[in-house]
Amino acid sequence: MDLASLDSYRLPTDAVPIHYDLKIRTDLKELIFDGTVAITIRFAKDTTAIVLNVFELELGTASVVVGGEKLIPTAQSINTDTQRVTLSFAKPFLTGTEAVVRMTFWGKIPGLSGYFKSEWEHDGVTEYYTGTFFEPTYARRAFPCWDEPALKATFAVSLISRTGTVNLSNMPAFFEGPYEPAQDPLEPAFGAGQDAGEWIITRFEATPKMSTYILAFANGPFAHVESLFTSALTDTVRPVRIYELTTKVLPMLEMMFDLEYPLPKMDILCANGVLGALENWGLIIGDPHTFLFDPKTGATATKKGIVNITSHELAHQWFGNIVTMEWWDNLWLNEGFATLLGSIISDKLHPEWNVAAATVNGSFKFALNLDAKLSSHPVQVECPDANNVNEMVDTITYMKGSSLLRMVSSFLGEEPFLKGVSLYLKEHQFGNSVAEDLWDALGSTSDTDVKNLMKNWILKTGYPVLTVTEAPRRGQHDETLWTVPLSLVTLDSKGTRNIDKTIFLSEREQFIPIDADCSLKLNASSTGFYRVVYQTDTLNKHALEAAKGNVSDMLGLLNDAMALAQADLAKLSNALALMTGFGDAPEYIVLEGIAANISSLLDAWWENPSIVEHLRSLDRHIFVPLVSKLGYDYPSGESTDTAVVRTLAVNRAANARDPSTVAVLKARFTAFMADREASPLPPDLVPVIYKVVSDLFPAPPCCDLSGGQWGVRHGGRQEYDYMWEILKTTKLPAEEGHAALAVGAAEDPVLMAETFDRILQENDNRVVQLLHVLSANPKSRRLTVQFFKDNYDALKVRFETSLGFQSYLQEPFRLLATVEDYEETVAFFKTKDMAKFARWMEQTLETIRINIKYIERCTPQILEWFESWSTSGRSM
Repeated sequence: MDLASLDSYRLPTDAVPIHYDLKIRTDLKELIFDGTVAITIRFAKDTTAIVLNVFELELGTASVVVGGEKLIPTAQSINTDTQRVTLSFAKPFLTGTEAVVRMTFWGKIPGLSGYFKSEWEHDGVTEYYTGTFFEPTYARRAFPCWDEPALKATFAVSLISRTGTVNLSNMPAFFEGPYEPAQDPLEPAFGAGQDAGEWIITRFEATPKMSTYILAFANGPFAHVESLFTSALTDTVRPVRIYELTTKVLPMLEMMFDLEYPLPKMDILCANGVLGALENWGLIIGDPHTFLFDPKTGATATKKGIVNITSHELAHQWFGNIVTMEWWDNLWLNEGFATLLGSIISDKLHPEWNVAAATVNGSFKFALNLDAKLSSHPVQVECPDANNVNEMVDTITYMKGSSLLRMVSSFLGEEPFLKGVSLYLKEHQFGNSVAEDLWDALGSTSDTDVKNLMKNWILKTGYPVLTVTEAPRRGQHDETLWTVPLSLVTLDSKGTRNIDKTIFLSEREQFIPIDADCSLKLNASSTGFYRVVYQTDTLNKHALEAAKGNVSDMLGLLNDAMALAQADLAKLSNALALMTGFGDAPEYIVLEGIAANISSLLDAWWENPSIVEHLRSLDRHIFVPLVSKLGYDYPSGESTDTAVVRTLAVNRAANARDPSTVAVLKARFTAFMADREASPLPPDLVPVIYKVVSDLFPAPPCCDLSGGQWGVRHGGRQEYDYMWEILKTTKLPAEEGHAALAVGAAEDPVLMAETFDRILQENDNRVVQLLHVLSANPKSRRLTVQFFKDNYDALKVRFETSLGFQSYLQEPFRLLATVEDYEETVAFFKTKDMAKFARWMEQTLETIRINIKYIERCTPQILEWFESWSTSGRSM
């Protein structure tokens, strides 16, 4: 092997792993670990060197056993830049030979990535437990390995730990007992100086063939809730150590894929400090907020999020774990499909949530908005350096990926689509794949050339904007020619709605004959990943008429109108007219879409008091009548849609400073504090009550409260301290989130400064929570930007190995909108090493440029529209 000519980013495949025997000892008292690994490898080429990954570990001298002979390398060198160790030998190993590489290693247990630590407080004492977060390249921080997704192997894990703790891994344990050091020269440190009976060893069954990034193990004083699920395909019964949702989802996924879950058990470990969750095979690890829900106190919105994310991670057990992307450029295959499945499973479990329509106002809209920027990227993007994968963990990879798959499912039909997915999983089971493999499978089950149709959609940035005219029109365009499924909706004079999914636009201009008495709209149910401009008022009216009765179509029109106004392809007045026109719609999803778009306008004009008050007036006009109609109570047996409309209406009215709504919420809270059992707060209203109202708070242990005071938003010291007490002491993840929202809502300068002083002393999850809510508060937004700049180096050291680091820290800048803001942001980032986050930085700067132009162009439009609307007597 010519070491000088090695690829800087990909391991040589002269030797590839077959099986790992991994033994790790965890010391929770000292927060260190050590271990041994014996890796069975096969030589694919003659070579004198073995190269594998390792990073931030101390290594002992390695050895290789081949044909019964133990060999010591002539050189053992570590390159920290490439995160590799190279073992060199005097004589070559021959092609086809198998050998065992044996190594010892030790290291510290860090936070966030690799083999990480979490902490919890028990009887006033801080205790620790550990878990793993190996995606994308952090397994090498825990043990030497071939740390690339295509270099799959089987793993037999043994964990040594202090007596009284629990060990977990991907597979079930087949043995646990006192640890006695083996007569093995690799293991003398394990038993040295330790009292008998102080350590236990847990041995786990070997895994199927899998990638390193989904290997998992954990150690700590764990407790669990156990249930069982029965395979829908084979009646096999497996233990599931987390609530009943998992037992419902796994059989559904088996039936959808026609492929049995292949492992003997499924665990979900909740770990403080983890940002999000990771789909480790058989041992998902994630933040408690992601998985834990109390039906007595949890809000409906919290439950929706937990169902979606749990379904997402469980879908990965097939799409990502059974079949894994060949390399990180196809990460979207894993994440896009799991995101789509999260929505599909949520919809099947809770059809009353209308998840399909909610997607139009969620992931679909977010993806279109980001992909309209020049700094966006294709869903399948070159990623030679796996250490830059974190830059790809964004809206495009997850949400555009899922939106494109949703589009394919729509024009193929769900049954052929799922049959193709099943075929794809079976053909590549326990192996790796690229996007073309999925297109081939879908094509074979649908008799459609999916590969050719989807080529530009995954390899090009952006999407088409279709212009519907009553006469030919030519305009500027880029060079990409898209094949677009038009999914044409027509509504005839009798009110009959028809959808034609057979029409594909494959030329720049195409004539489609329509009956003169028909209304028409493109993109039925908003499944196609594109925007539509209707060139005349008549065509706009036709589209509006065709959309009525279908909430996804209504949302598509509204979201397109908003986005086209921002892009200067339509007037903002069109979108505002749709909001008022749709405001009488009874469906929650439509009202949520209106609210989201009003919020986006508030975000744009957050430093213009006049326009902010106009927008609050629009909020009150739409939502206060709903509060008056629906009230504040949640009677048993009412429909889910009614309940969520009430929650939305109260939130919007209160945040718009409606006096009657605020007064009722204050009275409710006063009664609650006087007698909690007699006057409980509705769980769905707790967040807004915590945020905007209070009176006569009782004194928690940290505080001396006397007299009445305003809520946290209005600057109450007692309320602020009370919310911090909840934040620090509650055991309920949802309540912690509500308290963080309240703390971040403070508008008093002294309290805001105190929050910033406290942030970096909090745990990682809370830092992210607080930065998010402080960025969302207009009064603290600029302070958050300055805090980020002042503490950038500390935040980068703490969070840069976290998946999604860039999205967490992009938040403070995204609503800046002046030339001075832009220049200062450019100057700031010039002083920082942004090599790993170049795309994120460019997206941030482009967003500020767009904001500047949008506000400059549309401020006269929005003021003119509201002046007309106000004089009509419709404002409140």
